[in-house]
Amino acid sequence: MQLLRERWLSLLSEAKHVAGNLEIPTVLKTQRSRQRQKKQHTELGSEDQESEEDFKVNVFFVALESVISELNQRFNSMENVCSLFAPILKLRAISDEELVTSTENLISKYPEDLTVSLLSEIQHLHKVFDDTFASSLGPLDLLKSIYKLQLEGIFGEV
Repeated sequence: MQLLRERWLSLLSEAKHVAGNLEIPTVLKTQRSRQRQKKQHTELGSEDQESEEDFKVNVFFVALESVISELNQRFNSMENVCSLFAPILKLRAISDEELVTSTENLISKYPEDLTVSLLSEIQHLHKVFDDTFASSLGPLDLLKSIYKLQLEGIFGEV
């Protein structure tokens, strides 16, 4: 997104080119609340630049900042969800203490869907993972492997 901000001139040029091909006026107009004096021909180019600068600051940058803000908010939300599901997403990478804490947090967040038995299942899975499953399994492949090996009775909440 920062690159878009820095590429303003090339984006404006491309937009003007596309607008010209579509027979859309390529000159931005700035609306003024005060009455204008008649402009001389030499001032017209400066008025176009002023209109473009006004559009860049008041429309383009505002929209871009809004998009960046929304993306950051969504990224942070997804980061929180991933952190919450760390017992499953990072099963092999987290310590036993982190496993207990993060599983308890997950259970407390979804008490209607998860029971305290999830903790013992995750701890058991953590212990047997290397001997039972391929080391490169992601969460979905792990779930598929649990069903393929018919271990869903042991790891029913996982």
